[in-house]
Parts: sequence; structure tokens; C-alpha cells
Amino acid sequence: MNTDTERLKLILSTANEGYWDWNLATDKLYLSPRFLEFTGYSSDTAEVDSAFMQMIIHPDDHHKFFFPAQNFFQDKQKTSIITCRMISKSGTIRWIESRSNIVEHDKEGNVVRMVGTVVDITDRKQAEDELHKLNRALLAISNCNQALLHADNEMDLLRNICRIVVEAGGYRMAWVGYAEDDKEKSVRPVAQAGFEDGYLETLMISWADVERGRGPTGRAIRTGKPCSTKNMFVDPEFSPWRLEAIKRGYSSALSLPLKADDKVFGALSIYSPLLEAFHAEENKLLTALADNLAYGIMMLRNRKARELAEDELRQSEARYRSLFQNKQTVMLIIDPMDGRIVDANPAAEKFYGWDQAELCQMKISQINMLTGQEVLSEMELARHEKRNFFTFRHCRADGSVRDVEVFSAPIIIAGRSLLYSIINDITERERAKERKEQLELHLRKSQRIETIGTLAGGIAHDLNNILTPILGYAELGMLELTEQESLHEYFSEISQAVMRAQSLVSQILLFSRAQESTPTIVSVQAVLAEALKLLRPSIPVTITIEQHIDKSCRNILADSSQIHQVIVNLCTNAFQAMEEFGGLLTIELKEINPSADLKAQYLDLQAETYLQLSISDTGTGMDEATMERIFEPFFTTKSVNKGTGLGLSVVHGIITNLKGKISVEAQPGKGSTFLVYFPVVNDQIVKKTIKKTPGKGHGHILLVDDDPALLRVMTKMIVKIGFTVQALKFPFQAVELFKQNPEKFDLLITDLIMPEMTGIELAEELQKTKARIPVILMTGYGKDFDPAMLRNCYGIRQFLNKPVKLKDVAVAINELLPSNQVAPNSVS
Repeated sequence: MNTDTERLKLILSTANEGYWDWNLATDKLYLSPRFLEFTGYSSDTAEVDSAFMQMIIHPDDHHKFFFPAQNFFQDKQKTSIITCRMISKSGTIRWIESRSNIVEHDKEGNVVRMVGTVVDITDRKQAEDELHKLNRALLAISNCNQALLHADNEMDLLRNICRIVVEAGGYRMAWVGYAEDDKEKSVRPVAQAGFEDGYLETLMISWADVERGRGPTGRAIRTGKPCSTKNMFVDPEFSPWRLEAIKRGYSSALSLPLKADDKVFGALSIYSPLLEAFHAEENKLLTALADNLAYGIMMLRNRKARELAEDELRQSEARYRSLFQNKQTVMLIIDPMDGRIVDANPAAEKFYGWDQAELCQMKISQINMLTGQEVLSEMELARHEKRNFFTFRHCRADGSVRDVEVFSAPIIIAGRSLLYSIINDITERERAKERKEQLELHLRKSQRIETIGTLAGGIAHDLNNILTPILGYAELGMLELTEQESLHEYFSEISQAVMRAQSLVSQILLFSRAQESTPTIVSVQAVLAEALKLLRPSIPVTITIEQHIDKSCRNILADSSQIHQVIVNLCTNAFQAMEEFGGLLTIELKEINPSADLKAQYLDLQAETYLQLSISDTGTGMDEATMERIFEPFFTTKSVNKGTGLGLSVVHGIITNLKGKISVEAQPGKGSTFLVYFPVVNDQIVKKTIKKTPGKGHGHILLVDDDPALLRVMTKMIVKIGFTVQALKFPFQAVELFKQNPEKFDLLITDLIMPEMTGIELAEELQKTKARIPVILMTGYGKDFDPAMLRNCYGIRQFLNKPVKLKDVAVAINELLPSNQVAPNSVS
């Protein structure tokens, strides 16, 4: 043990990690030299108490560091991984990541000792923050470019750009000011977004070289270059505005000149709540954004000038009348004051199904699917030329509804100010666009999940290969000892730890549908009752649970633990959305026969009958953008340390693997509803009986695996249960040896994935020599094969998932060599 301890210390030192040991009974903590180096304290303080930890852990992070510890005390969890800030002796704030484990209980089962490791992740956090800021700046540029493409009004564009900069960029406030050519050379604010609270009214900024012109905005306009204030609290040139800025939570600012033909006509100013918020790469991106904005402003002004010039062409009523009557495009003349249709051309009669006289007795709101007030508001935009292009849904005389694109602009006819509207039917285009977007979205999601699943599978294969020798030697060690010996307990703890690790690997594989599970007949009603019983103590009393469970619902074919996970995950998300204000959690289970509309909406629903599980909350809800990504791996709307982003993707993987469907319906501020569809089965739940098979095994087994460590432990396990083993690392050696004496071997146990030849190919090759040799296939990654497809092919009869347990090896051999049975209980 001393050697192991020294080895552990060397490993931790090499890994640049510190560690701690906390005796809860005495409230004494031992801190390693590396840990103390992080804190800046001397080795004299190596043994401290919890008060010392409260002093060095940032007060805002006490809930992260100490509340998980309270969960340890209550034995709610075995392992804790947290990220928090630490205050060194010099006052410097560092980010650390701490991993903790329970290592000792007293006779009453209370936790009395914990240990953990600590690593300094400050540099990583800073890099992540920088990358996050750049990504937000890139998002702001992308959204602003989209706004520029669709802009048709200068003031609307400016307000929209400011809004995007604040929302996408994560800034406190943004505003645009134009340089005036008055005596004071003042800067006039024309648009803003974010938390402004009257700040712009107090500015009185000049772009002259005077006291109120030396802030970032005045200098940017005067010099034509980006200018910033890194720290408003101490920058002397920002003194005229410091007090009002601090009141509103501003700490730093960046002003970017707006130029046309090398002449500066204004500035875009961005305010951040952080000190020194704007760095070089971010400044470059925001400068490009300002240049694009200036270009867009000039384009809109040029367009406005062209429109004024073209207005003369629209004054000829006679010429227009001829065009109106003979044009094949649908056209309407509308009075914008009340929405009444003044005239309709023959193409409109044909399209809508009403004749000209009938149309002239109607208002446009009788055709448009918007409300009357909404229609009037849109016409007001067209009448003032704030907007000309619209997309609506129009109904026709036969009751059908069509998607239409409308160009509407003012016209003077017989002295009346009216609107002329040109209507294009875009129904089929919109349907095609929707279908294309749905297919593209589905493809992107599938590709993302497949990519992550492949990566997770590769890691799982390697991890399970590593875990197999650890578990095997631990089980072999326990067989050599009595339960009273202390080493037996140590081996037992190692075995349990390995199985917990294997369980974690299985959970990661679930969202990619790479994990093999054993489906059984499951009563969802029973799993619901069990899950809710488990969850009820953790749900705040301010949340009411309402259940509508049809107890006559039929069963489903699934892994009950996975169904339990689905229910717990969805219910946990639901009550977390209501933790602050409380609310109603509604759970409903019933059988349904999907309608034609539902099957058209969800092509996956092909069975005749489904169980529909509905889990609803009255919490914060979500917007369309969130719903589109809610099932993506690693996507989360929760704050840091509140969620991994894997929960709903795991749920999606489980449901999809069951040939079911999961969907979400939600609105911001109005709660969310998750609908899960399970195909039903008619089979009843059958209790399994376990056959006990006594005896001692004998026979000769050929073992093939490219991992030497796994070969060694598997050899010892097979010998332990009474068989002789020929262990080989290379499949081609196994083929040659087997061909020399096929009758020597009673059974082949082989790994599935090997460099020279797969386990399936090896089994196929051996069957050419001796067709009846049974084969056991081992794998560390459930997605490598389909057990149902392979069973009984090339002699393959059984499968072993890594890490391999001694008992599983004995049971598998029992079934294939019945005359050589080994009692599973003798090796459990």
C-alpha cells in the first residue's frame, strides 16, 4: 500500500493536480503541497479546517463547493465534480475543478471521510470565455448581415442592428449617433437597444476636440478609427459621463465610425458591463459589422432617392388603368383608411373566385387571415412606405387558403390616396421550402448524433477493454479470499467501481443508440408509479402533481431501466422549469390510434396502436429556436453546472431505438409539454426463472483477443472455472492452429474487433474446418453488431459485453457446453 500511495502521489504530481483529505469527524483537512501552491499559502497550513476552505473559496461559489458536500453527508451521491473560483493568499482569483469521493463511513453508516483532487483550470476558463465572446460577435455579424439584406427603412434598420448587437453579442447597451454639422459639432442619438434608462438624454456628446468630444464616440467620429474606453471607472477622458454610466452598469465601451466615401457621418457605440471587454479579435469583427452597417445605410438612402424619382411614373391614372385591367397578375386597389377593396382586376376574380362586384363589397380583412386591426397596421406601413413586401395567407371563395406574397405601395387615383397591391401565389413554393427545411434539419440532427455516437462508441470500446482485466482480477482475487479478510473487501470495492464505470459508459452510448439493451415486457404504469415515488421528495411543495393514468393500457417492449430514465429526466426538467414560482406538473398516459394527420406529421409512427405519455408543466416554456435544438447532444438552456445537455438527447435516443417518437410543444412563459409515443405489445409480463446448474467444467477452449492484458485475465478466469485454454493474440495463428487439430477444441471465445481479422471472420473461417464448434463473441461497443442478426451464424451462439464478469463467462459456457456445466453461484 505504501508503494501504491507513493505511486499515486507521483501520478498526481505529474498530472499537475493537488489533492485533499477531509476527516468530517474532526473537521480537519489535509491539503497537498500542490493544492497549497494554488492557494499561495505555505506548507505550515497543510492541515486546516472547513473555515479555511470557506475563506479561500469565492463566496459566490460556496453553494457549489459546500452544498455537494452536504449531499455527501446525506449519502445522496457518491461522486462530486464541481468547478468554482478560489481566492489565493494574494487576492488573485483562480478557477479550479474539484473531484471528490466518499472513502469511509462509521458504524452507523454516516460519512466520516472524503478525499478529492484539485486542478487549476484558470487558463482554460479564460480561453473558453474568449472563444465564447468571439462566437457571440460572429453571431451578431451574421444576424446583422441578414437584417441588412432585408432592410427597407433606415430607422428600422438602425434599431434592429442595435438590438441584434445587444442580444446576440451579450452587451449591455448599443446606440447609433449621427454627426451634426452645427456650431457645437454635436452627436445626435438616433437609435438604441439594451438597458439605456435615459442615459442618452444626458450625453451632450460633441465630435469636436473639446472635453465632451474626447470620449470614445467623439474620438471615433473625429478620427475615423475605432476608439474604446477600457475602464470607465478610472479613464479621465470619460469623466463627463462616468456617474451616469456606472449607475446603469456600464464598465467599458467601444465606438466604431460609420463612413461613406471616407467621410464619417456617425458612430456605432457598444457598452459592456465588463471591464476591458473588447479585445483585438473582437474589435476586428465589430469593425466589420460597423462597415457593413454604414454600407447598408447608404444603400437605403440611395434607394429612397430612386423611389422618389420613380414616383412621377405612378401619377398617370390612365396608363395605370390599362395596365391594371390587362395584366395577368392578381391586382387589387385598396383604401388604406378602412381596408375596403376599391377595385379588382380580372386575374383577381379568377384567383379568389368572387366577381369584381362582390370583391368591391368586401374589405381586405375578409380575405386576409390576420385580424382586422393587424391588416390595418400592415396597410399603414405600406401607405407610409415603411414596408412594401408582405407575406400573408388569403382565403378564397371555395374555402381554400393560399400563401401569397404581396407588393403594396401608395397611389393617387382621382385625387384619392389608395394602395395598389400585386398578389403572387407562393403556396407551392412555401410548401416545398418547408419540406426542404424539415429534411435538412433532420439530416443535420442525424449527422450530429451519428458523429458524436461514433466518437462515444470508440471511447467505450477502449474503456471496456481496459475495465475487463481490472474486473477479472478483482473477481479472481475475491475467490482466493474469505469474506472476512480485508483484501476481499478491497477487491469487492474495485469490482463495484468497475461496474459503476461500465454503467456510465452505457449512459453515454444511449443518446447515439449505440448501447445494446435487453428488451422485456414493461408496464409503463408501474414504472411511472416507481419513478414518481422516487421523485416526489425532491420536488418543491409549491409544485402540484396531477396524474391521469389509464391503468388498462397495454405493455410495451423495452428496457425498464431506460423507461425509468425517460420518465425521471422529463419530470425533472418539468419541475426545474417551475422551481422559482411553483406550478402544476401534469402526467397523462393513454392508448391512441394515430390519426392520418399525426402519421403524416411523424413518419416514424407506423404501428397501429401507441401509448401516449404526456408530461406538461406550467413553467418558463421555450421559444421556437430552442425547440428546434432541444434534442441535440450537449445543447442546454440551463446555467453553468446546472446541466450537461445530454439528458434529452439520451431520451431521444431511447425512444427512437424503441421505434417510438418524442415531440415538444411550448410557448415562452406558458410552459411545455413533451409527448412520447411507445408502440404497444399484447404480451403479458412473465417472471423469469433461473436454472441452477451444478458441477465442475472441463474441456479445451480457444481464446483469441488482440489485447494482451485481456488475454491474461480471461485465461485465468476460464482456468478458474475448470477449463484448459489456448490463448492467442493473432487471429491468423488461431486459424493455423485450429486447422492442425480441429477436434482438440470444444469452444471458441473471440473478440469482435481485431486488427488482422474480425471475430466474425475468424468464426466463419473455423466453420470451414469443423462446422459445429460453438462460438462466444466478445465486444466493448454495442453498435459493432446486431445480436439478433448474428446469432447462430458461423457458430456464434452467445455474446459477452465488456467488461466481462466471471459469472457471465461461466453462464455462457454452461449454455454452449451442457455436459461441462459450471455453477454460476460458485463464481459469483
